Amino acid sequence: MAHQLFHYYAQLTGQAVPATLAYDYVNVARADHSWRLRRLLRDRDRLVFCLNDAPEDGVEPMHSDTVTRFLQAFFPLPSEFECGSPGPSRPAEGRRPSGGASR
Repeated sequence: MAHQLFHYYAQLTGQAVPATLAYDYVNVARADHSWRLRRLLRDRDRLVFCLNDAPEDGVEPMHSDTVTRFLQAFFPLPSEFECGSPGPSRPAEGRRPSGGASR
């Protein structure tokens, strides 16, 4: 419940302001939503998108290969936060970053 009220609280306390955000929602539990993935990939006009798995009785789910292909095409390079990626540059073990004070 608190997460639903957070944006109202943040606005009331001056920690947030109302704004608009170009976003899209895709229910991957619906095969008939695959056109939304194609549009996202083609137009790349959204700042944010949500891929959600919300099954519905009697509705055919999107095949997992469809979602995998979309994600691989939309994000062709791994993030520094993904498993197996080199990650951000870090100082060598036991060494201080340059400019750091030594004791």
